[in-house]
Amino acid sequence: MALDVTELVDLTEIAEPLGIKCTVGMFAGLAEHVEAARLLERLRDALVATESDPALHRMRSVVLHGEQRHIAVTHETVQAAVRFMARARAGIAGLDETGEMLAMTVAGRHAVVTVVFALWRRPMSLVIGSVDHLAAASVAGR
Repeated sequence: MALDVTELVDLTEIAEPLGIKCTVGMFAGLAEHVEAARLLERLRDALVATESDPALHRMRSVVLHGEQRHIAVTHETVQAAVRFMARARAGIAGLDETGEMLAMTVAGRHAVVTVVFALWRRPMSLVIGSVDHLAAASVAGR
């Protein structure tokens, strides 16, 4: 079965009342497995709870403050993304080296799911997907 990485569900209207200040999209395949509002609340709460953590500054500035940030794509950032995806695929949640991707384990509708929140450019937004969704989409040009 081929993985469709083109279809995103727009969650911006759900995100706005939660204090999320950027455009938000989630891969449709993941939307079938998790409740979007609870997922966004969990992200918001995590970013607020870690306000003093500089490692999450980039993610926080885009998601909670609506800042437009430049995301540089270099050999080093691509290699960092590969390492991050390998950790996330192995079930290790956490932040990538650039502060642009965050993996969290969440209770899905039927099972525990590792979800990746990624800052995306053109325009700056937050994209939510599984490791497989985001790995495939990255090949298409994050």
